[in-house]
Amino acid sequence: MDPLDEDLAGMPTLDERIKFTWTRRLFEAHLERDLDGEYDPEVLLAIRAQGTAEAIAALAAELVFASPDRRAGIAATRLSEPVHAHEIEQLHRELQMLDAPQDLVDVVTRSIPRWRWQDQQPDACQLRVHPLIKCDPDRWSLPAGWIGVVNELNQDLFDAIGPYDVGAVGQKLNRLRYQAVPAGGFTDANRGIVTELRDRAIEASRRTCSYCGRHRDDADPYTDRCTEHPLSTHPTHVRARLPGWR
Repeated sequence: MDPLDEDLAGMPTLDERIKFTWTRRLFEAHLERDLDGEYDPEVLLAIRAQGTAEAIAALAAELVFASPDRRAGIAATRLSEPVHAHEIEQLHRELQMLDAPQDLVDVVTRSIPRWRWQDQQPDACQLRVHPLIKCDPDRWSLPAGWIGVVNELNQDLFDAIGPYDVGAVGQKLNRLRYQAVPAGGFTDANRGIVTELRDRAIEASRRTCSYCGRHRDDADPYTDRCTEHPLSTHPTHVRARLPGWR
């Protein structure tokens, strides 16, 4: 097996495999054409499309030729990291071309995460989280629309108490959940400050769409979305990328 293919086989998710494959194709094109300047945008798009198609076709073949008892595990692993919706559609087309049985198609559909990253939804909020916010990735599920609220809270906390740790970030009962712990621990003085600033941010999240970040006039307590991005027609969760993501 080609060493590059061995690297690809070691990558668990489709997202990683797509990025690896089109990067490899770009490198090959660079060598073949001896290009040392900027690429034509259309060339870049074509190379990316080729790499994406190869990675998706390889997954479709892997699923079709795997034994039925292994398919669910493979699909769950490969699709554990969300990918763009059009890439899922492309995977379904590949399965159709390979005459995949309906039960395999159903396995793939059930394995698709119900959430996506903000950059995978162009109409979601595209702000970046402040890079100095530190949080365990396993404790990070900030709705994209609340990035502005969290960035402002982070600045207010730092100005008031200095460095602090973040235990978890996410959503609870349609409101912001943000666990901030002062670097030196809680004291009688800073506990009230943290609570006040956090409560202010929670109230701000109540009036902010968790999808696009726009102001919500109605502030319906039973949803965190504006009327333009209801759960009925948009992904259930759209998460902000982790601080420092590029």
